[in-house]
Amino acid sequence: WEIDFLTDYIVQTHHHYVKETSVIIDQLADKVAQHHGNNHPELYELSQKTHAFLIDMDSHMMKEEKILFPQIKLLVQQKRGHQDVTIAQGIISAAIKMMITEHEVSGEDLRFFKKLTNEYSLPADACNSYAYLFDKMKEFESDLLLHIHLENNILFPKALALEQA
Repeated sequence: WEIDFLTDYIVQTHHHYVKETSVIIDQLADKVAQHHGNNHPELYELSQKTHAFLIDMDSHMMKEEKILFPQIKLLVQQKRGHQDVTIAQGIISAAIKMMITEHEVSGEDLRFFKKLTNEYSLPADACNSYAYLFDKMKEFESDLLLHIHLENNILFPKALALEQA
């Protein structure tokens, strides 16, 4: 895929998924902590850290959608011969460096959630909401890892190569 198409795909598929699922996970984490926190105090921390993580995810995606991805699209237009397009030198590489750092932090957060929940193991007294929360968190992790792979290993190297060309 051309990288301008890939940016649209990431936004329409993965960013959309994150935005939809974040609301569900945030509400479930709070609900489960309220109902099971006395017996499982780690759920309070899970709820708090999940909330902060999801806020960071929203901020991260906004930077991609408002700054990095539009610059990548402008770069593609410029390379296709649109003479009226100008891009600040180094803006794409600087933004990519920041995004990769934030991806690493997200990976650390995912590892923390797995450790805190003992790999999303349900206790004997888990209710349906508890099980659904853990299922959604596992699903979210899987999607996010694919999302980060597409950016770090496909989109970003192609954008950097194009910027340097």
